[in-house]
Amino acid sequence: YTTKTYAGALQAFGGSGSGIQAGGAGTIFQKAASAIDGDVVIDNNGLSGATTNQTAAATWTIPNLTIKGKAEYVIPSGATTIVTTTLTLTDGKLTNNGTLTASAASSFGSTAAGSVLTNTSTGSMSLPATTTLTNLTFYQNGTISNSSSVSLTLGTGAVMEVRNTDATTALTFANLTIQSGGTLTHQANTSPKLLNLS
Repeated sequence: YTTKTYAGALQAFGGSGSGIQAGGAGTIFQKAASAIDGDVVIDNNGLSGATTNQTAAATWTIPNLTIKGKAEYVIPSGATTIVTTTLTLTDGKLTNNGTLTASAASSFGSTAAGSVLTNTSTGSMSLPATTTLTNLTFYQNGTISNSSSVSLTLGTGAVMEVRNTDATTALTFANLTIQSGGTLTHQANTSPKLLNLS
């Protein structure tokens, strides 16, 4: 758009029905004509439904990515999402099977309970140099490419569950702070596991 004058609601909710899986959220994309990239909102209006999947093998640069209302956004293996300003989960889910680059973002995290971030075994992600998580469950099973330069704080309502743990794989952060109400744990011991911090 060149000039945005519409001030009403924008929505792309998935549909619901009796005895069937609810639909996934659509994407709302807004970009000023003068901007290189546009913002994306994925909102399912509180309805747990199918996932919203990024195009496979695509690379998307998104200044502001918002996932909310029980929407679940999936970055598939081979795809890349680059968030340059803010990544916000508000009772939403983000599953990364590909590459999530958020190291340049000025804001990264959750604003409401129920939010889940999953970095799967095929996922690679980068975080802002100073990252504070609140009201978020973070399942870490992949690679955090810049972890050794990240100061990570687990604040109120934040749970980080480390899943790719063994005696030789260290999880390295510049600083790790666990505040009151924050939790650092590891996956259930179905086989011997260690939480190896350095």
